Amino acid sequence: MEFAIIALLLLVVVWVVHTRRTLCELSDNVSTAMSQVCLQLSARFRALTALRELAKFHGLPVPADYALPHVDARSTPAQVLAQEQQLAAALHSLVDEAQTVPAMLADPAYRRCVEAADCYSRMIFTSSMIYNDSVSRLNHALQRMPTRLIAGALGFSVREYLELAPDAPVRTLSPQTQAS
Repeated sequence: MEFAIIALLLLVVVWVVHTRRTLCELSDNVSTAMSQVCLQLSARFRALTALRELAKFHGLPVPADYALPHVDARSTPAQVLAQEQQLAAALHSLVDEAQTVPAMLADPAYRRCVEAADCYSRMIFTSSMIYNDSVSRLNHALQRMPTRLIAGALGFSVREYLELAPDAPVRTLSPQTQAS
């Protein structure tokens, strides 16, 4: 009888350790995916900064320095979304201002900056899909029985999804330039 109880306790301990390791791996995947989203946000910020410097070079009035995105692997999806919206608004504002300066539109550096910002926007969207897939896997694991019985005690909880929409490409050319 004692042997059966010890064997049962040993099985429970092995199961708890295995479950914890599995949940840790899934949680790490979510953190890694969020880090990737944050990395892409930082890259888009650098493209915006380069575009801002180019606008200053061409004499456009530019707002004060933009704040570097304050997001990391521990950030919430709402914080990431707010940073992405702030970067998108600033980028669209600069591009709209650039439409009034033909010399800036003709500058190859302008096209490279805007194309880089568009590329990073697509990468952010792709990274957000990877993040959401990782969150989905973790959340499903947390909802399965019997894992759900011990997940809270082990310090794991359901994560939120990142609701980013693919950003529309930024206009790089004026209608007159496109016709040429």
